[in-house]
Amino acid sequence: ISAPAAAAATTASTIKTDVSFVTVSNATNANDRIYLPSPTDVVTGHRIMIHATEEFELSAKGDGVTATTINGVAVTNAGGGAIKELAINDDRVLLCVKNGANAWLVIDLGGADLADPDAV
Repeated sequence: ISAPAAAAATTASTIKTDVSFVTVSNATNANDRIYLPSPTDVVTGHRIMIHATEEFELSAKGDGVTATTINGVAVTNAGGGAIKELAINDDRVLLCVKNGANAWLVIDLGGADLADPDAV
């Protein structure tokens, strides 16, 4: 998946619900962003692995009704607008698991601690 300059989620910058592994490319700087699908579009326990070859920011699509969280921090408002993102360093492999009705858990499989999502 290509990480474009920070912008609202689009089809091209959102991981599809039927994809379980992506490599992030074309991130020109740490402000480029991709999106996990809305947690309401997948079943609990749904997993996506992300191979980060470059720095980028990770957020999630919202459902337009309830705030979506990553690691317990709201990354969308109730209307689905992006309000925070998770900074991802290069050379990482992430495991993203839907672990609640509107929640994603993101774990760095290399053991690095991920900071809490911060403002967009």
